[in-house]
Amino acid sequence: MHTTEIQQHTPYTKIDAVKVAQLRDQHGWIVEPIYRASDAVLKMPFFEWLGSIQTAQEFRPAAVQLYYHSATIP
Repeated sequence: MHTTEIQQHTPYTKIDAVKVAQLRDQHGWIVEPIYRASDAVLKMPFFEWLGSIQTAQEFRPAAVQLYYHSATIP
């Protein structure tokens, strides 16, 4: 009986913290504004409120508004 070995190829490469730092420095011109924008958004009232809720039921009013808002976007 003939068996065929299947090699698995992955698009990922394992890197260390030094390489991550190098990549961040190299591409900082594009990623730093994104990081700053993400940090700024998290300080907005909606996200502050979102961080304070304790149950899914507390999110219901926002979910209803988001549902009806998304229905109006093509």
